[in-house]
Amino acid sequence: MTRVRLSVCCATNDPGPRLRALLGPLREIADQIVVAVDSRVDAGRLGHYAAIADRLVRFEYADPMESASAWLASLCEGDWILRLDGDEVLSPALVEGLPRLLGRDDVHQFHVRCRWLFPDAGHYLDEPPWNYLSPRLVRNDPATLRFEGRLHSGVITDGVPAAVLLDTPYYHLDSLLRDEATRRAKLKRRYHGAEERWKPYGSDGDSTLYYLPESAREPRLADVPAGDREAIARVLDARGPEAPTPPGLDVPLIRRCEIERHWSHRKLRRSAYSASLELLDRDLTFRPGQHRPVRLRVTNRGDEPWPGGSLSPWVRIAYRWLDETSAAEEFRTDLPGPVAPGRTVVAPLLIAAPAEPGTHPIEIDLVHEHVRWFQCSTRALIQVAERSRPPLPRVEARPPGRWRSLRDWRQHRAR
Repeated sequence: MTRVRLSVCCATNDPGPRLRALLGPLREIADQIVVAVDSRVDAGRLGHYAAIADRLVRFEYADPMESASAWLASLCEGDWILRLDGDEVLSPALVEGLPRLLGRDDVHQFHVRCRWLFPDAGHYLDEPPWNYLSPRLVRNDPATLRFEGRLHSGVITDGVPAAVLLDTPYYHLDSLLRDEATRRAKLKRRYHGAEERWKPYGSDGDSTLYYLPESAREPRLADVPAGDREAIARVLDARGPEAPTPPGLDVPLIRRCEIERHWSHRKLRRSAYSASLELLDRDLTFRPGQHRPVRLRVTNRGDEPWPGGSLSPWVRIAYRWLDETSAAEEFRTDLPGPVAPGRTVVAPLLIAAPAEPGTHPIEIDLVHEHVRWFQCSTRALIQVAERSRPPLPRVEARPPGRWRSLRDWRQHRAR
């Protein structure tokens, strides 16, 4: 039986002693610990990060921070990925249960309960928006592992074959590590001041309450279990000077262009707009005004992956009628799933036929919504015609009582 491997990843600029303390309990379980250090951290003081990481890199920081999520996952070699931030602590029960969870072959994601500590390490906010579930333990499967890449977003959960909700929690330390003034400044800079296209709808109000629980009137609190308090205290008490980077250790700096190559909201290079399209259906005859799908083989000939569905970059199949007489609708069809460079998918392209009988030329292409057409089109002729129905066969009436059963009647007809 093949052993299941776990990668733990963390992108951080948090103090090295704290990071070692929060990742330490995972050292015996994880096959790989990946630490990506914000480039604003002194490159000569990476000793604590190096001591806990199997793979250590630096990365050029840019907002939104979530734009680096897919790139960070690409560094993970395990069958499963567990993502942590530098201000979070896993409960001992969750750490202890990880080997059992990794053995589940019927699950693609585990959604873990967040407990937001406030106003001290002995209590957490036991109501929305602070007690949410987050997909932190996910199978490293390219077919299902996708990231939205916007503010306060993580792994895409829609369409995942199987997800399990866990009540064994992790704890968020933000309200204990940063005073109210610091959190308010972060909220204004990173969230309220962000470009609108990176924000989830209505997020400004939610983020204010989220990061400033002091603004809530009498929020519901719950006690942190004793065993979890000890784990939290070990992380909060982990202080001390940063350690120097070990001599001769090469810690590569990953440039923004490499990170954005994995980001769903990136701008595509011109070389990405290359594809081949082939209609597989031979019968392209439609009734007037009929809507039906035809099968289209789509191959990615470019050098950028397409995520499929309605994720950015939003690449869809589209068509245009080339005759001026056609006033039919022109539908657009999502790709059925991710398409990496060199890969092929077969998609059901929905076509709405014109109402006018005749031969109508059609051009099928890919479109990057709101950006451009691929200009890799294929053309075909759609025949629109009324189809005459064959006459229904005459059925001889069955006199009452002549045949005892339908079988007798059929035998009579055969004679």
